[in-house]
Amino acid sequence: MKAPPPPPRPWTEGPAYAWTGDGWGASASLAPGAARAGRLRVLTFNMLFDLYDAPRVRLGERLPAISAMLQAADADLIALQEVTPAVVEALGAWPWVRAGYRMSEGPEALGVRPYGQLWLSRLPVERVARLTLPRSKAATAVRVNVGGVPLQAISVHLSSDLHADGPRIRQEQLRVLLRSVREPFGGVSILAGDFNFGDEESPEALHQSGFVDLWPALRPGDAGLSFDPSRNPLAAGIGPHVTARRLDRVMLRATSGRVRPRSAALVGEGMIPGADPPIQPSDHFGLLVELGMIGG
Repeated sequence: MKAPPPPPRPWTEGPAYAWTGDGWGASASLAPGAARAGRLRVLTFNMLFDLYDAPRVRLGERLPAISAMLQAADADLIALQEVTPAVVEALGAWPWVRAGYRMSEGPEALGVRPYGQLWLSRLPVERVARLTLPRSKAATAVRVNVGGVPLQAISVHLSSDLHADGPRIRQEQLRVLLRSVREPFGGVSILAGDFNFGDEESPEALHQSGFVDLWPALRPGDAGLSFDPSRNPLAAGIGPHVTARRLDRVMLRATSGRVRPRSAALVGEGMIPGADPPIQPSDHFGLLVELGMIGG
């Protein structure tokens, strides 16, 4: 007789943070701007930390270009991976972030030590929550309301193939996560981030979850290679074993017909002007998705 699955793991809740004028404060009364009526733009981007091989990855040189790229994307929700405490400090100093976004991390950056995920939200955040996953990974979620539609957005960074049993580890991480995801009543869930697998891998847990992978849904036949050593020197610098794959995804699960996927595009593909030797904002390209929202 097959043993029942373990119960869902609990999420650990915490505050969102907004700029008060003299610092980042955890206060629900601090409300930045709102999404444009009828639409929601979601961006996921792996920033490439500098915890290892710092001279090669040149994070300090890339941060201004990352800021410009993120601002130009005009996204309502931004999921960032490989965020360190130093990056939290940099994000919190950018004027456009202070003026219009909440952060899922505060100045102490306790949720990204030594690194982790962070959300920037143009919408007031009702809840921030974190879920511990196997192999020292975690998921970070924010809950917002988009024109009367309750929405939770979850960012992940699954284990890579640096682990010999990477596919098995990712499968287990997804099982733990998906057992713990429940939509708000009448609402929507978004799952975004660096999944660390390409289209050659189809984890059963994800396949059975009801989440729709928006890139192939919107752009069938387009490879959407968000990690491509042939076009990205930072990706190529990891070593000859890496291959071009669609590692970064935005996935959607909705309990009603109140959301319609509209478009998907890669961002951050160009070289940073004046960088010598040439370099892009990260070893990953960003993925920007736009959804049409029908209010509740």
